[in-house]
Amino acid sequence: MERAPARSIEWAFLLVALVTGCGARTSLEATPPVSSSGGNVDSGLPNDSGADSVADDGAPVTPCKAGVLAGGLLLPGSLVVGPDDVYWVETGPGGRGMPSIQSCPKQGCMGGVAVTLVAARASGIVLDGAELYWAEPASQKVMVCNVSSCVPETIATLDSPPVYLAVDATDIYIATYGSISRCPKAGPCAPTLLTSLGAPPVTVALDAASVYYIDQAAGALRACAKPNCDGGPRTVMRITDAYDFRVDDERVYVSVGAGATDPNDAGAVVFCPKAGCTAPTPLVAELHHPAALAIDAERVYWADEGTSARLYADGDIESCAKTRCGAGPTIHASRQSLPASVAVDDVCVYWASDQFSSGPGSTPGSIDAVLKAP
Repeated sequence: MERAPARSIEWAFLLVALVTGCGARTSLEATPPVSSSGGNVDSGLPNDSGADSVADDGAPVTPCKAGVLAGGLLLPGSLVVGPDDVYWVETGPGGRGMPSIQSCPKQGCMGGVAVTLVAARASGIVLDGAELYWAEPASQKVMVCNVSSCVPETIATLDSPPVYLAVDATDIYIATYGSISRCPKAGPCAPTLLTSLGAPPVTVALDAASVYYIDQAAGALRACAKPNCDGGPRTVMRITDAYDFRVDDERVYVSVGAGATDPNDAGAVVFCPKAGCTAPTPLVAELHHPAALAIDAERVYWADEGTSARLYADGDIESCAKTRCGAGPTIHASRQSLPASVAVDDVCVYWASDQFSSGPGSTPGSIDAVLKAP
């Protein structure tokens, strides 16, 4: 089954994603999130977690408020985390505001209402210091702004809709419906084509030497040498039905089985050495519908979208150690309404939950957080 792009893409493409990627789903009556310790996640006062932690780059990390950071959303996704704030795409129309990029402090938005940085039909946002990059599938542009003021500037104009981005110290790598290309971050530029694709890719990720992507038409996770894919793409592993992947210093981690037509117990998270493997190694199997992934130094996190029997109102935020899952995943939050995106910092796990219905009994979309260690 071909995976559709993420929910945060331009509205016209979203309708396709709901059918082919995750199906048309309706949330059940709202239920409070449940923490890994079994109690409801506190959605009131900020947690008493003591002094701020320090991120990998030495910057202080503001501990999150456990619970709902922002509510009243419709289709939030493409969640990224900065030192003090979280950022996401609100696809809309509906919820609080039209299609836009929104933000909220990690301690929660005042009144639970998010701040709109810029009105845009955006996809695949990436935060690089104070610079926020995003793709606009409808206009076929890649944009950037500084989060302090967010005056948009055009980095590149593409020949097909861009859907995913990744940045390193010098360049921005762009995955479109038909290609992987590259531009200098300083822009504007005419993109340099790295490789052509027969279908939309599944995410794009970088390490020091390569750019990685899943070529759905070929049924493979592939890598290109930076900066220009000299020698052509190499196959890291064969894989189908992939939803998302992440790369660390040694391995590639992939979630599979998130589609609406997949059985409720067919989901898995698998991994493969970056040098390549004949078949991926299962990290954990018999999951429901694992979708978006995030990683830190020790663990892999994912949003399990739940089951069709419960109309996807029984989603979980889960994690496992990177090389083995022991007695099973740690559940950081349960009873989530179709969690669509997940991100982590040194202290907390953050996720976006979607709303797929309106009126009495509906579950508004939200941005939520919980401490990694309860």
